[in-house]
Amino acid sequence: MRKKYGFTLIELLVVIAIIAILAAILFPVFAQARATARGAASIRNLKQVVLASLMNAQDYDETMVPCETWGTEARINGHQTVKGGIDFNSWRALVFPYTKSLDIFDDPAAPPIFQDPSFASAPEINTLLYGNLAMNHMFMGPVYYNGSTFLPKGIALAGIAKPSETIYYTEMYNAGIDGTKEWNTPGVYYWSGMVDAPMCWDSNLDGSDPNQVDGNIACIGNWGKNDGWDTFIGLDVNHGGQTGGVTPRVTGGVNTCFGDGHVKRIRLGDMAAGTTFQIGQDTNDTHFALTDYKEKYLWDNQ
Repeated sequence: MRKKYGFTLIELLVVIAIIAILAAILFPVFAQARATARGAASIRNLKQVVLASLMNAQDYDETMVPCETWGTEARINGHQTVKGGIDFNSWRALVFPYTKSLDIFDDPAAPPIFQDPSFASAPEINTLLYGNLAMNHMFMGPVYYNGSTFLPKGIALAGIAKPSETIYYTEMYNAGIDGTKEWNTPGVYYWSGMVDAPMCWDSNLDGSDPNQVDGNIACIGNWGKNDGWDTFIGLDVNHGGQTGGVTPRVTGGVNTCFGDGHVKRIRLGDMAAGTTFQIGQDTNDTHFALTDYKEKYLWDNQ
């Protein structure tokens, strides 16, 4: 009679333990690989966005696309976005004709864009209003306050003295009113599409604040603790709070593109160069270093 062989309980337990150890070692590697792939896809998307924006500028007498416009149509697949009963267009809607794709406005490294149930028949509007890539609006597509309303003002392409050093688009918080999103206040898309550069004040829009380079420029707060993004919007420090809405999503910094079209990953500290900013420092104690220029709040070293 042939003798039957099998695994003992101890042998099975050893094999299971080995598998568990290998899984514990490999799972973080797989997660890191996925994060790296998403970061690379994010860079590709940003590259397409900035090239489309520069193409738009060529068609408008070398005037950069504004961050947003009011009272003008820019229909996407037959749909027009509206705020307060007025036709409204984010920069995404204005750039879309040069991309023919909404996917590039969705940061692959971010949580999924919020799907507003009121846009069920036109899901593309979610991307236009709740996107998670944003413009350095204060220099590249500023919106000015004239005492009663906000007015967009395109800047001349030739007015960017150092395009290779001027931040154009970067990663931002993920807007939405779903509990899984990073900012969960109704109407959140009002600011989605723009981030503030370091050292922006909004306390005196009439120009009387000596710390503002341009007192009429629209922004919602400085970088630092208790700034507008930190308090008014309620973003935590990992999702744009204290950093003007800028949100690092990949290891090593924030995927960012510049006015000349190149894209790279830069650290938050490098974004705030020329200031005394650090995480946890009160916004009122964050200032420009005496050895630098206030113009760096525009992320432009001219």
